[in-house]
Amino acid sequence: LKLSIDPTINQSYLIDETKLFQIMGNLVSNAIKFTEKGGVSIDIVKTKSIKDKDVITFKVKDTGIGISDKDRTRLFESFYIPQSITTRHKDGTGLGLAIVKKLIELYDGEIELESKLGEGSTFFFHLNLKKANTTEIDINLEDQDLKNKVAILAEDNEINALVINKLLSKWNVSTKRAKNGNEAIILAQETKVDFILMDIHMPKMNGFDATKAIRTSQNINQTTPIFALTADVTAANSHKYSHHFNGFLWKPIEISKLFNTLSQAHIIKNT
Repeated sequence: LKLSIDPTINQSYLIDETKLFQIMGNLVSNAIKFTEKGGVSIDIVKTKSIKDKDVITFKVKDTGIGISDKDRTRLFESFYIPQSITTRHKDGTGLGLAIVKKLIELYDGEIELESKLGEGSTFFFHLNLKKANTTEIDINLEDQDLKNKVAILAEDNEINALVINKLLSKWNVSTKRAKNGNEAIILAQETKVDFILMDIHMPKMNGFDATKAIRTSQNINQTTPIFALTADVTAANSHKYSHHFNGFLWKPIEISKLFNTLSQAHIIKNT
């Protein structure tokens, strides 16, 4: 996986970062999923600059299975899965590219595709973005609120787990990883921790059921703060489960929000 960013682009632009994360997340995830050999490259290039706006081109290229001309015409339709995709890859909903198309259209852009069956695909789009002043996330670690704390991270997605683990390690928080709800319950029974970060959608047992099990059974983490990790904005409305959580953290995770949430939970717990 290779990333190349044009050094001449502005540091900041006015854009909904969640929507851009959804667009790129879907394209990169698909590219990795359908590429057995070779690689995936992400290129972000400034192709035009007019006054206070830049045209930025985003390109995701893979050396995967490719897409036939026949499938290409319907590829961005909701629930459409190309016939050329093998059974082992048919575990999606067919909504990812349809969502990408609609999100790019919100910015008056258009998703384009170049592909050859058996050789790979390149998805690309252009966004006309207004430049913004650079803002830096300032997280005060002088008091080391989270130093030497321990967290259970229940997250089945390897990339999400890697990102969150890196953030926590920078704040001197060590993590114990669970890949599904069952593993999270076992870890909660074995080791006393300071926080539990629980993804909602996981295989074998989801985060809702795992959290309920931890809360309603005798274990050393029965009262430990548990925060839901999810991109599903309706998850907090689940009256059957939401009261088991201390809060909800929406994906993509905001660095300052995660730090402040864990710091506040630590302060409340010790008062």
